[in-house]
Amino acid sequence: MALIDSENTWFLLFVIIGTVALAVWLEGRYRWAARVSALVIVLVMSVFFSNIHLIPEQAPVYDCVWDYFLPLSLPLLLFRSDIKKICRESGQMLIAFLIGAVGTVTGAFVSYFIFRNYINELPGLSAMMTGTYIGGSVNFAVLSSAFNVSGQTISAATIADNLNMAIYFFVLLAIPVKAKNVNSEKDRNIVSESEVEDNEFTLKKFAAGIALSVTIVAFSGLIANAFGHVIPSSNILFSALNSMLGNQYLWITTFSVLIATVFSKKVKKLAVLQPVGIFFIYCFMFVIGAPASVEEIVRKSPLMLIFAMIIVAFNMLFTFVVGALFSMDRKTLIIASNANIGGPTTAASMAIAKGWNELVGPAVLIGCLGYVIGNYLGIIVGNVLT
Repeated sequence: MALIDSENTWFLLFVIIGTVALAVWLEGRYRWAARVSALVIVLVMSVFFSNIHLIPEQAPVYDCVWDYFLPLSLPLLLFRSDIKKICRESGQMLIAFLIGAVGTVTGAFVSYFIFRNYINELPGLSAMMTGTYIGGSVNFAVLSSAFNVSGQTISAATIADNLNMAIYFFVLLAIPVKAKNVNSEKDRNIVSESEVEDNEFTLKKFAAGIALSVTIVAFSGLIANAFGHVIPSSNILFSALNSMLGNQYLWITTFSVLIATVFSKKVKKLAVLQPVGIFFIYCFMFVIGAPASVEEIVRKSPLMLIFAMIIVAFNMLFTFVVGALFSMDRKTLIIASNANIGGPTTAASMAIAKGWNELVGPAVLIGCLGYVIGNYLGIIVGNVLT
């Protein structure tokens, strides 16, 4: 029995939110924590608290995080996803990114057929890895919920994913690139007054952003339920359509992107709420760590590491081989692959660290696109394999 009772909602909220706050502080304060990431720190602390029986494995407040925090996080993270702007400004990198996404999907299918008899919940896990290796952690979280993957599998997959990412970045940094003089002054971004205003966090923006997110989630749930009841499951085709069109997260993604594209000038001002969405994701990661057994995680992680490495290998194979065939710049291919596997933050950080300032903007744009298509392709992969 846990020290904190499952019905003691306020103390459990204290532990959840306190852990997230501590992890974020550690990430901003210490280099080791920044390398590990707040997301992993939250998960590890959750598993630790659960295994020493400080917190329960199940509680009503956990259901609240699953049912409300996670769906609300998605629109908040997609307010930057103006498809027209992404296609217009990302150029060659967009093509390389899409090639890499095809590689990720191919790798997911290949890896699934290799491990289908050795890893449980593999269709859902394949969907999660497809999503996160095209988009990022938000796709990992959303698809784990969409396919009802257990907390133990998610925790083991998270550990395997982070080990895989460390190996991947080492390989990526080792790829030789010809030195080229870059005029950093030419590529430096000039921040206008309007951009400063757009990046200002205000109560008005918070209210508008939360209201819009709630509206998107509410109508997405309504439409998903309607399709789920209308489309029969009498054969494989109808069953697949039922699973896809009856998925709330598919509609949340669709409506968020449509609104961000059609009303881009208004909605881009709400992108300042992205940290709120990330906070919700961190709370979700704490909740999925609660039912995890350390013994199960240790037992499952090695196979999952190889599973994930195969997917990443196919991403790199497609990106660099096809890119080379079309004489694409190697710098562009490196950042495009990074945007697939690591997401917009790591891609932009690598571009800055390497002095490739002209690639920072496109890296962020295609990384945001990854959040969008990662959900779609993850849902397709999961449904096909199911």
